Amino acid sequence: MPSIQISTNAPASAVPENFIAELTALLARLVAKPEQYICVTIVPNLLMSFGGSQERCANISVSCIGKIGAEENQRYTAELTPFIVKNLQVPEDRFYISYIEQQADDVGWSGKTFGVRRREAAAASST
Repeated sequence: MPSIQISTNAPASAVPENFIAELTALLARLVAKPEQYICVTIVPNLLMSFGGSQERCANISVSCIGKIGAEENQRYTAELTPFIVKNLQVPEDRFYISYIEQQADDVGWSGKTFGVRRREAAAASST
C-alpha cells in the first residue's frame, strides 16, 4: 500500500507523460513492494507558496506500512529528490518530503484492512 502524493503549483502541462509510470516504478523499487500496490497522486496547479514565495514548489508525502525509518527515509530522499527536480523542475530547496508510517490495521484495501489480511494469513498458515 505504499503511496506518494505530490502537491505542487507546477502546471499539469509540466508533468511529463511518463511521470506517473516512472514514479510508480521508482517507489516500488525503493520500498521493495510490487508496482500493483503503489498509489501515485499528483495534484498540480495549486495556489501555494514555500518560504513566502510562489515560485515553483511542492509538498510530498510518502506513506507505507513498514519500510519507513531514519535510514530508509534518507535513502528515499536521496533518490526522490533528483527525480522530482528533473521531472517537475522544482528546485531541491523548494519542497519537503514527509514520511508517514502506516499501521496495517489503519489501511484498507479490497474490503479488508491489511491487519485483517495478515491475521487471516497467519491463521491459515498455522493450520
